[in-house]
Amino acid sequence: MQSSRIRYETIRSTAGHWATPGELRWDGDKQEIEVFRSAPDADVEFKAKVTLYVGFADIEGLEGRPVLETLFEMKGIVQSILVAVEAEAIRLGLFKQ
Repeated sequence: MQSSRIRYETIRSTAGHWATPGELRWDGDKQEIEVFRSAPDADVEFKAKVTLYVGFADIEGLEGRPVLETLFEMKGIVQSILVAVEAEAIRLGLFKQ
């Protein structure tokens, strides 16, 4: 399975101490991804480049699969079915070419 990535360019905190997670991970309970931690009253300068992996959850058979690639795959399957149905309908004389 792919994972999300972050490349930190600038991190400055007036609190003097800060932390970054070892791995970016979606917290479904909080509906968030933690990318940086510092004291609540600290002034922070933070610049980073983030690449997020978005996968399906709670769908049997699709858990963890990448969303975009899976949807494009499904589009191709649906398109091939529609082309086959159209060809058969034309063959049966239900549609004219």
